[in-house]
This record gives sequence, structure tokens and C-alpha cells, in this order.
Amino acid sequence: MKKEKIFGTLIICFVTLYPILALVEGQETEIPIAFSIALLSPNTDEARNQWAVLIQKQLPKIGIGVYLHESTGWDNIAPRTWSYSLFDYDYIPTYAEGGYDILFVGMNWEMDLNPTGHYDSGWWVYDNYYQYRNPVYDNKLNEYLTTYDPDERDQLAYELQAILYEDLPAISILYESSFFLLDSGISGFNPLLSKVRSDHSENWNNSEGTDLIYCNKYELNSNNAFQLEKENFADAAQNFDQLWAQCVYGSLYQRNLTNNRWEPYVAKNATIIPHYYDSEYVRNMSIFVDIEPEAKFSNGDPVLAEDIKYSYDLHFSTYAHSSTYGHLLTNYFSSNDSIVVIDSDTVRFDLRYTYNFPYSLLSYGIIDKSTVEPIISTYGYEVLKEAPFSVNASGSLVTSCGPFKLDSYNVTENKVVLTKNEYWFGSTQGLNNITFISIPDKIEALDLLREDKVDVLDENYNFLREEVFNNNDSSIIESFNAVLFPSLKHQELGINMKHPIMGTGELTPVGTAESAKNIRKAISHAIPRSVIINDIMNGKGFLGVTPIPNGCIGFNSDLDSYSYDLDLAIEYMESVSYNPPDPDITPTDNTTFYLIPAIISLAYMIIVKWKKRR
Repeated sequence: MKKEKIFGTLIICFVTLYPILALVEGQETEIPIAFSIALLSPNTDEARNQWAVLIQKQLPKIGIGVYLHESTGWDNIAPRTWSYSLFDYDYIPTYAEGGYDILFVGMNWEMDLNPTGHYDSGWWVYDNYYQYRNPVYDNKLNEYLTTYDPDERDQLAYELQAILYEDLPAISILYESSFFLLDSGISGFNPLLSKVRSDHSENWNNSEGTDLIYCNKYELNSNNAFQLEKENFADAAQNFDQLWAQCVYGSLYQRNLTNNRWEPYVAKNATIIPHYYDSEYVRNMSIFVDIEPEAKFSNGDPVLAEDIKYSYDLHFSTYAHSSTYGHLLTNYFSSNDSIVVIDSDTVRFDLRYTYNFPYSLLSYGIIDKSTVEPIISTYGYEVLKEAPFSVNASGSLVTSCGPFKLDSYNVTENKVVLTKNEYWFGSTQGLNNITFISIPDKIEALDLLREDKVDVLDENYNFLREEVFNNNDSSIIESFNAVLFPSLKHQELGINMKHPIMGTGELTPVGTAESAKNIRKAISHAIPRSVIINDIMNGKGFLGVTPIPNGCIGFNSDLDSYSYDLDLAIEYMESVSYNPPDPDITPTDNTTFYLIPAIISLAYMIIVKWKKRR
């Protein structure tokens, strides 16, 4: 072992086992701190800043000191975590050695749960910056990723979460929630599906009439189906266009209103055929799709297999400027030849690999080849960049087979009007017209809702819940439906599983991995989740259970959140042969004492780097 590593290990032992004295209620009281750690948190979110400090103050109550809390930007966090260079160590070390101990972080997930890379050993260090390894989890994940039966897949998802719940490589703090304000006459919304732009707009209703006005904060930006990411809103500019697109672009499969699973929409049915490389290994798969015979476009043309292929061919073409071009070809399909017309009513999709959510690939908007192809032939693919109803781009470019059709598209006013598609074959639309408008200012939007000039304000109006409920605005609370629903975001404490105390347990008095797990459980029981949600998030959240948000399909609702219980936390610490303080004693935050070992360890790191440069 290098001399630097030996010395570094001694420094870590000194830092983590450093005895700390804290002042309590004006008296000098010896607080038996078992070991000390560094906290790392991003400074990009005010609410997270608050609960990071709150949790920092909880840890000494169970015998875990905090010698340093670095609240900083992502540029400083990444090199210590998922972008660690592996220069000095072949793993991510502790904070004092250039890595991290505990990281506060938030994650965004898709509704179709895909945990690949987060906790499996194959993604060691990078996406799996926790450095978590569990062969049982790896095997279960492999089953999950090669199973496309929804019931089997959900059961495997439950089991994966149960493993993470027990092992705690990531300690879930809370699930963020989203908030809609609806006029009392509005019904038929599935809030979570509306959020990911997969709702069934044919179910929307207004008891006060047949029109609905939906207010959104963003501006028009993407003109057609090929410029829209599926259920991906990292680019907020696309958000407005996703609103009207979910009503206009019919797709072969759509999400079920009850369980959010995929089900036939414009398709009649689909059959999955796996192809076997040998008797055990599944190499790839095909999906045969039969089109619903009654499906028609808004111009009355029947939906044919050639329309399906043409729609996907445009996604596969760089000329069409499709935002999903790389996503589809890199991950799922090989070329245009992957979509095959069998007959006028049947099309086959050939996937490169098995995929446990194959029906999601059938959720892309379908356009009418007979109307779009001539326009592109005349004006070229650049016409797809033009707004509908402009000089060259007629309304035919957005001819599709959803429950509504585009009536007007006004970029100047940021306003889109839809009318119902009279050729729609599904359940009768509850509305004749839907208008989407952009009002960037939340106060102005709220005033329009009060004045009955709009019917829906969606979750993109940040802090709208606080504006209404914290101010006890009875005119809104009594007259409108405030819908709080699960989201696909969660906040967690990421644990460095190579930490010699919390991760491997080798430097605990017991010296076992089980002892490290008990310490992680103690930390989880020391998190006042209800206080964070009620006092910091203003009630806008749900208790964290596992790192999988409660909006994901396959969320394990049988597991209970770790309770805030300092007595139980201390029991876990004592099981490791530590002797934490009385939970009724609240140590004063004494950063000066905590910084002494931090300064020593940082000095060591500077010396090592200086030697290398010489």
C-alpha cells in the first residue's frame, strides 16, 4: 500500500473517531460521539438547504458527529461522487480522502421504473456512486429487466425495493408531490398522467359547459410530434406543446387510467414474440401490432400500417429533426427496417434487445402519411420546423388520430385551440373545445382562475400551493379543487458504501457489514420526515420509504417509512457497541470543534497533490 494511503487511513480514523465536546444549555456536558462524518449537499434548492441543516442537527443526538457540512454547487459535488477520477483510489473514498461520506441529492424517475445503473454492481462507481453491491439484488434486477409480463414485473419491483429498504444504500427522505388547481366543475383528470402528458383528454369534463381553458406558464416552442420528448420534461420549453400534443396525437398504446400500465389505444392488440439465441438466453424480441379497424384520422382517413411505419421512419430520420432520434435508434431499434408492414392492418416492431416495457415504444404519435408526405416532398423537411397553419406548414402536418384536432396555433399569443375529432372511435369526448394559454406569472394566473376566466392551473406554477394555503385564501380553497398527487421525484441521503464505518462496517467496534447497516438504519430513524414535509415543504410531499418514488409503476406500498424514533435509532447504535447520548440532550452546533479534523485531513490532501505535481 502507498505511504499516502496508509497515512490517509490514519487521518480518516482520527477524523471519524475524534471525541467531540459540545455545550448544552449553557453547561459543559460531555457528549459521547461515536464517530464523525462530513455532509455534502447541493446549494441549489432552498428547501433542501433547510432540511440538510435540520438533519445535520439530528445526527449528534444519536452519537454521530458532523465535522463538516459542505453546501456547494454541482461542479464541486460531481468530482467527489459519480465523476470521481479514480486517480488516487480505485473506488470513491471518504470525504476526507477526496470522495464523500453522505450526499443530499434529489432524483427524477420515469413512470416506467428502470433502476438500471443506480444500485447494480455493473455500474460500479459512476451511476452507482453509492458503490453498492448485492448479488441478490443484481440477479433480481436482471429478472426484472427481461420480464415484460406486467404482474411478474411488478412483483420483482416489490422485491427489489424490499432489498433496498433493508440495505439502505440510499436513505429516502421524501417524495415530492405535485399540485393542480381545478375549477370545481372540472372532472375526468388523472393528475399524474396529466403531468407526464399521457392523460385521456376524452375523459375531461366541465359541468358548466363544453369548453375548458387550461393555463400553463411556458411558451409555445415545439410544433409537431417529432420535436417532443416522450414523458421527459428536462427541457421546460417543450412543456406547453406536450399539453396539446397529448390530446391530438393518438398512439397505438396509451396508459391505463386506473393502474397507469400500457394498454391498447389505437391498436386493437399486440403480441410479443421473443427470439432465442439459444435455449436459455433471450437475444431480442418482436412486437406484432393489429390496428383497431375503426381508428381514423381527423380527416376521415383510416389508420393504416403504412401510416405507423411512416411515423416511425420520420423519428428515425435525421432530416425530420426528431428529438427522439438518438433515443430510439441507440436503445431499441437498429434502422428503418426494424418497422415492418405485414398487411394494411398489421405492423411488426423488431427490437434490438429484450425490453421490460416494450409497449412504451408504441406510444408515439401517429400521423397521416397521405397528407404529410406530399407537403414534405414539396417544401422539404425544413417545413417541420414551421408552426402549424403558417405559410407552408398547413394544419395537415398535425393530422392525427387522437380525440381532438388542432383548430388554431397562435405563437404570438401563446394560445392553442383544439376541437373534438368527429372521427374519434373511442369513448365520446366530454368537451367540444380545449384552449391552452400561457400565463407566465402565477399571481396573474391565480386571478384569472378566481375570475372564472381559466379552469385549470397545473403544477408548473411553483409555490402555488403555498400561495393559496399558507395565506388561507378561502375564496380558492372553497371554490376550487386542490389536487395533491404523487410525483416521480424523491430526495435522499446517498451513503458511501465504502465508508469504513457506515458502509463496510470494518472500523466499527463489531467490525461487520451488519453493523454498518444498523448505523444506516439508525440514521434513517433520526430523520424527522413529517417535520420536513409539513414545516419546510408546506405539506407538499409524502414520506420517503425507498429510493423509488410513489408515482412509479411497481411502487411497493406494503413498506412503511422508517419512523422518526431516536430511541430506536440509539438501540441500533448500541447494537454496534456504541454508547450514544441521551436523546433528550440536544448538543449545540459547535462547528469549530468539527473543523479541526477537517482542516488536518484537507491539509493532508494538499500535501499529497503537491508531492505528485513535483
